[in-house]
Amino acid sequence: WEEKYRKVKEEYEKVKKDNEKLKTEIDKLTKTNARYQVSLFDHGNFKSQEVDKNKKDKGGQIGHSDTNREQREDYSTFERRRGYAKTCGKCHKPLNRVNSTREKTLIDIVMNPETLKLILSSERQWCSTCKHEINVYHPQSIPFTEYGLNTFMMIMILRFKSHSSLKNITDVLSISHGLLLSKSDISNILSQAKKYLQSRYEKLIKEIRGGNIMYNDETGWLVNGSSAWLWIMTNEKATVYFAAESRGRGIMEELYGTSKAYSMHDGLASYLKAIPQNKSLYCWAHVLRFTFEETFEAKKYSTEYYFRKKLVDIYHLKDKYSYLKKNEIFSFLKGELDQLINQKSRLSYGY
Repeated sequence: WEEKYRKVKEEYEKVKKDNEKLKTEIDKLTKTNARYQVSLFDHGNFKSQEVDKNKKDKGGQIGHSDTNREQREDYSTFERRRGYAKTCGKCHKPLNRVNSTREKTLIDIVMNPETLKLILSSERQWCSTCKHEINVYHPQSIPFTEYGLNTFMMIMILRFKSHSSLKNITDVLSISHGLLLSKSDISNILSQAKKYLQSRYEKLIKEIRGGNIMYNDETGWLVNGSSAWLWIMTNEKATVYFAAESRGRGIMEELYGTSKAYSMHDGLASYLKAIPQNKSLYCWAHVLRFTFEETFEAKKYSTEYYFRKKLVDIYHLKDKYSYLKKNEIFSFLKGELDQLINQKSRLSYGY
């Protein structure tokens, strides 16, 4: 019995080793085949060239804005210049003028144009009616620096749109415009602009707070890998952007302040906390989205389904009755909404 057990055990160990060896060989073969698959086929050269019906066509898409400059360019406004050679470039013999021409469009920038340098003198005139001094200002001059409006706007674009360093800004102004500025000059211009525009910024915020309705929103993006948020408050007269590191933490409280205006927003908790409940408004897009989120499991012809469908129908009434005046369509839509809300209340309480 013991001899038989020993032989079976030895046979088992041998089969186990053979199995491990075979498994290793299979892994090697599989990895090799996978490498061949990647190197020979997965790069796409041997993939089927059948057209994917769901794949978008190359080029401009339907509904997108036109970016084809050649089609919308008004060439009739271009200046025309005719060129000709007096002598042949090879034999240097004189050439006759001809009527036949070869045309080519040229669009280029002006490098290193002349820098405007002026000393502005404004007469200190006196208005005998208003009893105050009158001084005229050059349209290119700005109050907080000797450098003009074009220079300031170029610095702003390079710094905040192109994210250029102060050194790169000085290089661009020197090479392309012939204006020599140091990094400290650029820094001082930006610093003075901040001080000057701060009061204007506060004035815009005050103007929006004092209105009847404001529109608020926020969007996020990454700054050097860290999250940042851009808040907006706007009405028909002004718009204010507010950059912050947070989507909450009292940002909306700071923007709304002591305002009594209605605020239209997307229902973010920060808005609900900062704005009184009777001053919060929701746009149609968010109302319909909230409705769909709450009733996505609703059965057809149920109360929830009817309520959602009726809201969508009411939204489209403004297009159906577009011929009505603004106050008329407002009253009509309000009546439809009131009727729906009252009907929903009766259904909820079983009346």
